Amino acid sequence: VIYFKFYEGDEYLYNNNIVFDNNNKLCLALRIRVDDNYDAGYTDLLSIKYTNQYKFAFNFYRDGDSNVYCYFELADMLGGATAAYSSTAYLTEEWYTLHLIIDRTQAVPNDTAKLYVNGVQDTLTFSANSQLPFGHGDSYDITTGLKMQYTLDYMALLIDKTWTQKQINAMVTNKQIWPYTYYWPINEGSGNTIHDLGKFGKDLTNVGGRWRPL
Repeated sequence: VIYFKFYEGDEYLYNNNIVFDNNNKLCLALRIRVDDNYDAGYTDLLSIKYTNQYKFAFNFYRDGDSNVYCYFELADMLGGATAAYSSTAYLTEEWYTLHLIIDRTQAVPNDTAKLYVNGVQDTLTFSANSQLPFGHGDSYDITTGLKMQYTLDYMALLIDKTWTQKQINAMVTNKQIWPYTYYWPINEGSGNTIHDLGKFGKDLTNVGGRWRPL
């Protein structure tokens, strides 16, 4: 696993050549432990940008009572967005397996996005909802978070398909990550390259992250 302690400098993973092309479905899976959250407000746990503009942001949000929640926003190419807050408060020093599923082909607005925490569907409060597609075939920058002290076990993205409950359960119980478009096991143990096991081979570059045993 890899550990980030942001206040000692900019520490993150990134790749500046991820391609999305009018995709209606986007799924994110990651296993994370929040070690501490220093800044009130938002932390960019995972962001996808095009020409330096946010197109996808998956964040942790700390409220005035120091409770930590998930927040995400997915912006389409015409300016619409799907955005929501989770209802689960996350504890520090605890591992969480998170699955975010966005499906803009669904007719019911609240079905366009679902968040699973350790395999259990969370309740989302929507602040915006769009059913327009995401991306237009160009290269995007993908970067993991800042402003937070955390440990990351693995991360995966699935494009234009969605995971079933059975597949989510398999990922939670025994880390059977399938299917995926991009999958970063984050198990190298040393060095600055995080290998992508997907067919596109979009490796991530490690900037400042510290390796440690799971």
